[in-house]
Amino acid sequence: MRERNISFQEKYKSVDNFIKDAYGTSEGVTTYIRTMESPEVEWRIYSRIPNWNSDYKQLKRLRWIRNQLAHEVSIDSDICTEEDYEWICEFRESLFKGTDSMALYTRLKNIEEKKQKSKPTSEKKDNIKEQSGRVHTTYYHPLPEGKKKAEKNGGFATLLIWILLILFAVLVVKIISLL
Repeated sequence: MRERNISFQEKYKSVDNFIKDAYGTSEGVTTYIRTMESPEVEWRIYSRIPNWNSDYKQLKRLRWIRNQLAHEVSIDSDICTEEDYEWICEFRESLFKGTDSMALYTRLKNIEEKKQKSKPTSEKKDNIKEQSGRVHTTYYHPLPEGKKKAEKNGGFATLLIWILLILFAVLVVKIISLL
């Protein structure tokens, strides 16, 4: 028991120090847990990581065991199991390999952000028309700002010309009727 507790504490300390260095903080495992709990961490991303919830729960439990060993119980207690020791060893390896939950989350989030940035400027309009059994999709291509203004001004100018033509035609008809 004593040897396992000491080995557990050494592995835990190694994990804690690695996270301190990686996150630039003074609270390693606690920072990792807080990051997992953070409201900025998006559910739609972390829900795709298979071990997210189990890693979170296990880290909280192992942090509690470490704190018990450091402050509350004797080093000779049987608080740490073989499974606890094996898990902290595996988690340490996943940190070093970059396959831990937060590393996977960061990768998935970066992929999502790249997808958002690489979307084309022209967007598909959700306007689907059915004609003679075939489906056609209408694409919307936004105009540059200058063309939008020119098009709006052109529409107003066209309307103004039509109004002037109608007024001119009415005036001509009145003049002819007076003659």
